[in-house]
Amino acid sequence: MKTFRGILAKAGRELRKERVKFNDKGIKEGIMIETPSAAMMAEELLEKVDFVNIGSNDLLQYTLAASRGNILVEKRYHILHPALVKLLEIIIKAGKKTKKEVCLCGEIASFEEFYPLFLQIGLQSFSVAASKFSDIKCELLHLQTSKNKDVVKGFYKSETIEEINRYFKVNV
Repeated sequence: MKTFRGILAKAGRELRKERVKFNDKGIKEGIMIETPSAAMMAEELLEKVDFVNIGSNDLLQYTLAASRGNILVEKRYHILHPALVKLLEIIIKAGKKTKKEVCLCGEIASFEEFYPLFLQIGLQSFSVAASKFSDIKCELLHLQTSKNKDVVKGFYKSETIEEINRYFKVNV
């Protein structure tokens, strides 16, 4: 943080020296949480910034100690692995406690079938590809909250990639 703020201050001094107008009071500072260690320290990190984005691709990779794109490994875990969801819950709880925005970024944010679970764990902000926006908007407009009463509890009962896939096809 000190390095970033030093660079930001230096850039501000240079802009003022060049007489370039900018809003130096309205700059929001945020972080990406992409490692399990950052997720575990989310509350402390959020106390120092204005918002957090969750880099779900890297967070999943580092959580499972598995490189993305490795076909042998990818067959063994679900993209929405329970360990990842538990880390998301930690980050979201920290966001609520510090009253800071938490945004989910990465591949999992593009799967509309996961939104009942995302909403139930408290996510409210998402970064998705423009091509997926309509599908996700449609899913949210047609979401049946009564059908999705306890998505998280049921999700955590799933133990294999097949059970997780079946859970989202049948229950959500």
